[in-house]
Formats: sequence, structure tokens, C-alpha cells
Amino acid sequence: MRRLLLGISAVALALWALLMGGSAAMAADQTIGGVIKNGQEGVPGVTVNVSDEAGFVENAISDETGRWAVEVPEAGTYTVLIETDTLPAGVTLRDPDRTSVQVTVQAGQSKSVLFPTGDAPVS
Repeated sequence: MRRLLLGISAVALALWALLMGGSAAMAADQTIGGVIKNGQEGVPGVTVNVSDEAGFVENAISDETGRWAVEVPEAGTYTVLIETDTLPAGVTLRDPDRTSVQVTVQAGQSKSVLFPTGDAPVS
């Protein structure tokens, strides 16, 4: 009888763990990110700020390849701001007035935000 009870308990625990794991997997992550480049080279050390009206604020710093990413807590509209004072000497935004953009992220979605640097390509 004790073995049967232990077996049933083990199966119940396994089912519970499976269901909880499935729920966690179903909870989708939302990410906002991008790559900051100067020509073909990534620009490291640039701070990008992601915020929303509910008070969420998170900073990311671009890595050696210029990549940055922020996981946001929920679907919604976020403001993404590049801190231009963290751009290295000689690197400027192509459009100096475009230091922030608003993006809307859906559940489970990743959004890319680009802040082009350097001169505009000649057509």
C-alpha cells in the first residue's frame, strides 16, 4: 500500500511539474534590441534606454559587436532612446534629431530598433 501511495505521489508530482513547466514555456518573452554600427564595424559601449509610461526603465550597453537587447515585461509601447553622449568620438547619428523612437511589441515578439550612424549613402 505504501509503495502504491508513493507511486501515485510521484506521478502526481511529475504531472504537476510538467504542467508548470508548460505554463512557463507559454509565458512569452518580449525583446527590443538592435545593432549599432559605424560603417561595417559594431560600436561597443553605447547606452540605449528602454522605457514605458508604466514606469519600466532598463538600460542596455552595446557589446563589442554593437549588439544590445532589453527584455521587456509585457506587450505594449516602449520608448527607445540612444544616449548620444556615450557614442565614441567621431561617431554621430545620421539624423541627430532621431535619438528616440517608439515601438509597439506584441506578446512573444522581438523588435529591432536601428540608430543609423555616419553619412547617408549616396544614391
